[in-house]
Amino acid sequence: MISFGKAFLMAIYMALIASTLYVVGWMIAYYNFFPDFIEKLAAYQLSPAKISQMSAEQVAGVRKGIDMFREWYSTPLGVAGATYMEILPVGFVVAIITALILKRKTLKA
Repeated sequence: MISFGKAFLMAIYMALIASTLYVVGWMIAYYNFFPDFIEKLAAYQLSPAKISQMSAEQVAGVRKGIDMFREWYSTPLGVAGATYMEILPVGFVVAIITALILKRKTLKA
C-alpha cells in the first residue's frame, strides 16, 4: 500500500531530477550553441509581420518581456531560474496526478 503523501513525495523527487537534467541540458546548449538566443527570440517576437498584427500596448508588453528575459539571462543563476520556471510547474502537476493514480485504498474486510 502506498499513501498519497508517499506517492506525491516520490513523484516530486522525480520531477526535481527531471527538471534539473532539463536545466543542465539547456544551460549546456545555451552557453555552447545558442548564446544569441535572446536576440533571436527578440527579433522573432518583434518581427514586422508580428508587430503589424499587434497594438502599441501589446508591442510594449512584448518589449518589456524581452527586457525581463535579457536581465534573467545575464547570469547563469538567472538562466537556471528561468528554465526551472519553465519546466518545474509541469512536474508538480504531473506529480499530483501520479500520486492520485498510485495511491491505494485499504480493503475493508
